[in-house]
Amino acid sequence: MAKVFAAIALTIVMLGIIGITGVFFVQSSQNKAIGYEEQVKQSWSKIDVYQKRRTDLLYELADAVKEYDKHEAEVFIETIKARGGAMTTRDVKLALGAVHEQYPQLQSQKNYQNIMTEMAMSENKLAQVRDAYNISITEYSRYIRKFPTRLFLDMCGYVAVQYDYLKYESSADAPKNLFGNMKD
Repeated sequence: MAKVFAAIALTIVMLGIIGITGVFFVQSSQNKAIGYEEQVKQSWSKIDVYQKRRTDLLYELADAVKEYDKHEAEVFIETIKARGGAMTTRDVKLALGAVHEQYPQLQSQKNYQNIMTEMAMSENKLAQVRDAYNISITEYSRYIRKFPTRLFLDMCGYVAVQYDYLKYESSADAPKNLFGNMKD
């Protein structure tokens, strides 16, 4: 009788251990799914940050270029006035040459190049975080649809979140070559 009682007790203990292990395994599946959800949310947040950075950068750089252009225009006008005041095309070309010789620090062309470089870097980083967002959606979706994870999540009452992948398509009417050929 003692052997039967010991076998029953051992069976109960083993079932208890298996049950507790099962609960932990099921719960860890839900925790991992929640972690993937948070990863998707974090990726989306980075997109917002870089879109704001791009907008802020564009306005700041455009303002800086406008101010520098204004300064150079004033220098050109003063140079032309100093040469006699007539503003013909020939005089403007001569003034441009004189300004270049006398004022080599005038570099609005470099400012335009810098703004384009900064914008390109910003767009590249934005493309990277968009790609990271899509990757995080793929990881999340793959995890919640796998067997047996899907069953465990259903047991817990976990509700899967549906995310849409980002698509980036350049529109045909997007502005191109806004500043013209910078090398001329």
